[in-house]
Amino acid sequence: MNILRTGGTGFIGSALVDQLVARGYQIILLSRQALPDRVQCRYVVDLDEISQDATIGAFINLAGAPMAGKR
Repeated sequence: MNILRTGGTGFIGSALVDQLVARGYQIILLSRQALPDRVQCRYVVDLDEISQDATIGAFINLAGAPMAGKR
């Protein structure tokens, strides 16, 4: 199943991506920065980069400012 994610490069998002990939999911990460793809994980900076034929089974939004302030 394809999962579309935002906020995939933060502390929680990174750990969640690793867990989902370990369970066999294909992840599409919407990010502000262009990053190199990984196995089972594709980074996009614009939703137009996703094929209209792609089936997205779930959407997870973790984008936003840190709740505890800066690191």
